[in-house]
Amino acid sequence: MSNEDITRNRHGGNAESTLANRDGNKKKDEARVFEIIKDAGDHGITLDEVAERMDRTPNSISGRISQLKKDGKVAPNGERRKTRTGSSAAVIVALPPKEPWEIDPN
Repeated sequence: MSNEDITRNRHGGNAESTLANRDGNKKKDEARVFEIIKDAGDHGITLDEVAERMDRTPNSISGRISQLKKDGKVAPNGERRKTRTGSSAAVIVALPPKEPWEIDPN
């Protein structure tokens, strides 16, 4: 995981969001989010469901999911489910680990 702010375009460089990106818990949160997604198996899980399990807001978790998508560890499975607020949300699943020859060194 890099220190690149994967959500910079979304928050437009907001100072609080930039500071949150540097938070030391980011790596720990990302690992926890990935474990929750893996534990959901083929059924998958939405961002809202991950946030609920972590007792956090979806906004505080979305950057971790964006990073996991960028890293090729998770992806939407094409399904959608209702969130707690009734919105439609993408269902995310963990992808199989990449073989060593599939990993981009950059």
